[in-house]
Amino acid sequence: ADEKVMNLQIAPYIHKQWMDKGVTDSSFYKAYCMLSNEQRNANVSAAARIRDVLGVSKKFDMDFAYGLAPDARETFLQFISKPANMERLAEQEHNLWMQERREWGWSYGEVRSDYFKLHPCFVEYKKLSEKEKEKDRDTIRNYPALLEGSLYKIVQTGS
Repeated sequence: ADEKVMNLQIAPYIHKQWMDKGVTDSSFYKAYCMLSNEQRNANVSAAARIRDVLGVSKKFDMDFAYGLAPDARETFLQFISKPANMERLAEQEHNLWMQERREWGWSYGEVRSDYFKLHPCFVEYKKLSEKEKEKDRDTIRNYPALLEGSLYKIVQTGS
């Protein structure tokens, strides 16, 4: 599948999952169709990160849900149950998030401000609080469920 189309199809599912967390103090807290282009692009970028984060494992990728490759959900969940594997993927998720936000003009701020593009998590992964690291881990844990609603699945790459 064309990667751009894939990311556009997955983005609304990412936003719904984020909305379910109840982060009501953000300008992103509204229906997907009401988001600005920049806000929608943040969800499209989050979709693109999935493939990049999975690539760090050297074991998993995404594929069309109706493709021939078997769904690797259980194997993936076993893989991330090992703390070292989970940390590697969670750190990559955080690093890619920071890289994208930096390109959009965001920087560190003690208090989050969507207007001024400031975020307190704009630090190295190892400097994040356990609570913030857990958010990145939760993102990784939710990949299978997130993709389940879209037209894609996690597959093994054979390594």
